[in-house]
Amino acid sequence: MNRAEITGWDRLRHGGLLLDPQRLREVADHEPDALPSYREFELRREVTRVLDGDGDASAIAAFVLEKICGLSVETGTWLRGS
Repeated sequence: MNRAEITGWDRLRHGGLLLDPQRLREVADHEPDALPSYREFELRREVTRVLDGDGDASAIAAFVLEKICGLSVETGTWLRGS
């Protein structure tokens, strides 16, 4: 993987705190399993709501991190802030 493959990452204002370059390469090289059809349907519905102006960007971020990625407060890997 080279920098061209992570286009846009350098424009995010995260100061390297979200993912450092090494972990970004690990994540970029990982190929996840296919989503179950019901999760795919839910994701499409949530994205459509946001695109139509009826959804909340923070809600879709939480949906993706919790439902799609499987992160939770209980695991200590995801703590939703303001």
